[in-house]
Amino acid sequence: MAASGFSTTAGVAVIDPRHVPKNVVPPPVMLEALKAEDQTVNVSSGLRLPPKTKNLQFQYAALSLTGPRTGAIPLQTRRL
Repeated sequence: MAASGFSTTAGVAVIDPRHVPKNVVPPPVMLEALKAEDQTVNVSSGLRLPPKTKNLQFQYAALSLTGPRTGAIPLQTRRL
């Protein structure tokens, strides 16, 4: 991928995507909603799920101002 140039009010700007530094700081993640077995779970007061809960649905937000369409938020899971 080659460098791209575009005009600005201050002149011409050039960016080469091969030389853009990566943001290595993970974005803050906010868990907004959780459903377990199709039932809404209150996430504001801690989280306890019954044993053998299998169907989980997460709704979350992660703020990152560096390439929101290209950035990936890794999902880490741990089986208990």
